[in-house]
Amino acid sequence: MTRVFEFRDMRVRSKALFYCANIIVPLIAGLLIYIHCRSSIYALAPIQWLYSYPSQSTRCAVYLRNYAADILWAYSLTFAVQITIRHKRKNLMWTFFVCSIFACVIESMQKIGVFSGTFDITDIALELASICFAVIIIRLFGEVQR
Repeated sequence: MTRVFEFRDMRVRSKALFYCANIIVPLIAGLLIYIHCRSSIYALAPIQWLYSYPSQSTRCAVYLRNYAADILWAYSLTFAVQITIRHKRKNLMWTFFVCSIFACVIESMQKIGVFSGTFDITDIALELASICFAVIIIRLFGEVQR
C-alpha cells in the first residue's frame, strides 16, 4: 500500500516540477533578453553603466529583441493558467482561450497607450503560436503521465 502512495507522490512531484520549470525558466530567459537587448529599461537606469549592449544590427538580434520575450511570457502564462485550473486536460481549450484573450488585450493596451511598447500584429501572431505550442506540450505531457 505504501508503495502505491510513493509512486503517486513521485508522479505529482514530477508534474509539479515540470510545470514550475515551464513557468520560471521562460520568465527568467525573457528577463535576460530584456536586460541585454533593450537599452531603455527604466528600472535599470541607475546601473545602466554596468551593461554593454550588443550590436543589434543583425536581423536575428532585431527579432530576438522585439519578439522573443513576448513569446516566452505567453508560453509561461499558458502553463501558469493551466496549473491554476488543476491540470485538467479538458480545460486545455479554456486555457488556450483565456491566454489568447489576455495576449490580445495586452497588445491592444499598448496600441491605446496604457502600456509602453509598440502594438504589432506579429507580436499577437507569435504569442498565439507560443500559446498553441505550450498547449501541445501540456497535452503530450498529460498523455505521458497517465
